[in-house]
Amino acid sequence: MLSITEEIAEVKRKARIGKSGMVVFGNKSLRLIFIYSAGFAFLLDPTDALAEPLVLDSIDQENYIEDSSDRFAVGWSGTYAIEGNQFLYTTMDTGKTDRFDMDLSKKEVAVISKYLKIK
Repeated sequence: MLSITEEIAEVKRKARIGKSGMVVFGNKSLRLIFIYSAGFAFLLDPTDALAEPLVLDSIDQENYIEDSSDRFAVGWSGTYAIEGNQFLYTTMDTGKTDRFDMDLSKKEVAVISKYLKIK
């Protein structure tokens, strides 16, 4: 199993080269989801519908993510929703919502709906 830092690097790489998919990371006490598609990637907290962009327009974003033996923290910058095959990201500071087309199969969307809050 990859560390969260390694997983972030791998998800960013896949998003930059145009791949699509999702990764479920963690366990019952801490479950995070990575979702990525051509040119974008997000780290998601499915419990509180929080989102942190990792890649936007194929450009790595700066993030505050702390992962140590005694602490895990993310500087969450927005929230998310999913409508059909679209991922909606709303920033907390401006309230602006951006839509991203997810190039995912019906099977992948079904898996995502198992873990994420779907509109």
